[in-house]
Amino acid sequence: MLKSNKWLYIAILSPFLLVSLPFFINGNLSKGNLLYSNNSKLILDHEDSIKSEIMTHLKDDGKYVKSVTILPNTARGGYDDSGDMGGHYHIYFSAYVNDNPKQSLNVELYFPDASIHAFTVVHPNPFKDKKKMKRWFIGDIKISDDPSWDGK
Repeated sequence: MLKSNKWLYIAILSPFLLVSLPFFINGNLSKGNLLYSNNSKLILDHEDSIKSEIMTHLKDDGKYVKSVTILPNTARGGYDDSGDMGGHYHIYFSAYVNDNPKQSLNVELYFPDASIHAFTVVHPNPFKDKKKMKRWFIGDIKISDDPSWDGK
């Protein structure tokens, strides 16, 4: 048998150490970044300009827009590659308009500078280079089928 309990303590603590080790290496725990992903942080950093762009697009489509509310923690990002074609980075998130959750939106941000080459197996992290994520455009805006879009 074991002569001391230190092996028991090591056996109990090692799974917790293995789970938290990547966070310590990346520095996420020390910066308090566990609440938001890089995609969500980018949306929060550019929230005012994204809202104004969404409002402009919807007004051009003839929709009545008073305000836009971006839903927290709905941002998800990824490359649009299809295997043999190179792709660009996109962030998709949800929002609603005029303080009405029935008037919901699915919005796409397109980053033309954050691209990958054809046949890329391991996708790089576009957030490592700040220049790649500076320029963005509004892509697709999918509007819910609710009839409240028609009235003011």
